[in-house]
Amino acid sequence: MIQEQTLSNDEALTFYFQSMNKWLDTFCSRDFTKRQANILFFLLSFTVHTKNLTTHIPTLKDFEHCGVSPTKIKDELEFLVDKHVIFWDKGKMNFTINPYADQWNIKRFKNYKCERFKYLVELNKILTTHKIK
Repeated sequence: MIQEQTLSNDEALTFYFQSMNKWLDTFCSRDFTKRQANILFFLLSFTVHTKNLTTHIPTLKDFEHCGVSPTKIKDELEFLVDKHVIFWDKGKMNFTINPYADQWNIKRFKNYKCERFKYLVELNKILTTHKIK
């Protein structure tokens, strides 16, 4: 069973933000549904705003703020937990995105090419550096 790593919040935040590029690269390559993507970006927004890895969402109804209805949210959250994308402490209603994106068990898009993605990233770094936009 995959478990959340035990680190101080400062250590965890440093690790989390260092892992952000990997997380975003992985997110772009995986076949998430619109609901699942909305949930992940909803949780990520709290991490960025609060600089805290764990997000407290008091009720499942609160996920309506990311476009997921109360009738659908539990199944979507349980799917993301089952696929090792998030951790959910049901007793405390705390959520954490698993920063180890290589553990996410979500299928890749069939046409995703890692090397091409890396090339596009490097191309944009060059364009940004030279302000050729």
